[in-house]
Amino acid sequence: MRLCAATCACLVAGCYDWQAAVRHTAGFDHHCPEARVRILGDDGDLVARAVQVDVCGERRLYRDVGGARAYVWIDATSTVADRTAPTAPPPATESQTVSAGPPESAFAQSVRARISERSASVLACLGTDAAAIQASWQPGQPVVVAVRGDVEPALAACVSSAVGTILAPPTVEVGTLVHAVAHP
Repeated sequence: MRLCAATCACLVAGCYDWQAAVRHTAGFDHHCPEARVRILGDDGDLVARAVQVDVCGERRLYRDVGGARAYVWIDATSTVADRTAPTAPPPATESQTVSAGPPESAFAQSVRARISERSASVLACLGTDAAAIQASWQPGQPVVVAVRGDVEPALAACVSSAVGTILAPPTVEVGTLVHAVAHP
């Protein structure tokens, strides 16, 4: 199981370099040296941010889901138009569209649905308005649910309990997903 890769830092005026944190997280997530991670553009402020990133030639989208108190960076890329095409900063006047990637398995969809339906309990455990939840599974084993970022063990146990036990069928392929939960 891959350990949490999200970078989490308290918001203290002048001491947090969000660009370095995004480069570090993207490089870690995709096994790419930070020197080959470029920020192509961003849309955000001090509370929330979406960042377009070139990670070793692959365009990705990272989002801050930590709210006003902390930065928690997750890879929010659900679809990518052409993974082999070289990436370049988009023109300022063009809007971007992406085509659908491979469909998520039925089991992954059921795990995502369970996390969604239990999101209020998950956020109550964490005492926050938004969080990134990672789920990993192997055939015939219980799904491992974790919070991305630095979280106290008691809070992590609360989140796992809130989602409940999900047993992966023996025929399912090994998998991992990240699901952002937030108050509406």
